[in-house]
Amino acid sequence: MSKITAVVAVLLLLGVTVGGTWIISYEQAYDIGYESGTVDGFDDGQQQGYNTGYNTGYATGEESGKKEGYKTGRSEGYEEGQTYGWLMGRSEGYTTGHQEGYEEGHRIGYDEGFDTGNETAYTIAYTKGIIEGAGRGYTLRDPTYREARTFISTDGTDRHKYIDDVYDCKHYSRDFIINAMKQGYHCFYVIIGFSDGAHALVAFNTTDRGMVYIEPQSDRFMKVKVGMVYWNRDIYRAPSWDDTVTKIVLIP
Repeated sequence: MSKITAVVAVLLLLGVTVGGTWIISYEQAYDIGYESGTVDGFDDGQQQGYNTGYNTGYATGEESGKKEGYKTGRSEGYEEGQTYGWLMGRSEGYTTGHQEGYEEGHRIGYDEGFDTGNETAYTIAYTKGIIEGAGRGYTLRDPTYREARTFISTDGTDRHKYIDDVYDCKHYSRDFIINAMKQGYHCFYVIIGFSDGAHALVAFNTTDRGMVYIEPQSDRFMKVKVGMVYWNRDIYRAPSWDDTVTKIVLIP
């Protein structure tokens, strides 16, 4: 039973109770019913409107929030991904480039070093052959230790200025040997190998003290032995790379 029907029933009941006559006019009943219906309708409409508005607002808000969240998330994700990708790419590129560069540099350096060393040794041997075969009245000989020291003190090779790839250890050794040959001394061109490189110096096989090694850049006698560092730490500062001698090659 609706609320309006209930109100009409109450009115009829009141009419009967008062003696069987109508004491409420049609207009009054209408007003009462109208007011009651308005209140009930408002309540029902409000609830229905709330539900409808809620559902509509929820759906609209969900869709709008989804789009906005997707847009924001995609933008932030893209920037974050781009940054991460750049960093990873840079790191990976550096590692790969460094490794490939090292291998390529090592190969080229080895080839160039071999060619230069071979050429230098050939030049020295050629010059030696010319001097020995020129008939100048003497042949090369091994000096005594004292003779070696005297020659070293008077030779001016060490006064040259070191310039990378222009005048370096190969050139010092070459000029020292040429000067020694001019004095009639047999001098060795020496190549010592490291784990990642090589170095050139000279040596005399003295008649009284055996083989002595000389650094022509400084005129110092050097102790050269496989497994030992080349630059004496009591005299020289340790280089930034491993100077442990791995091999010794003497070229007569």
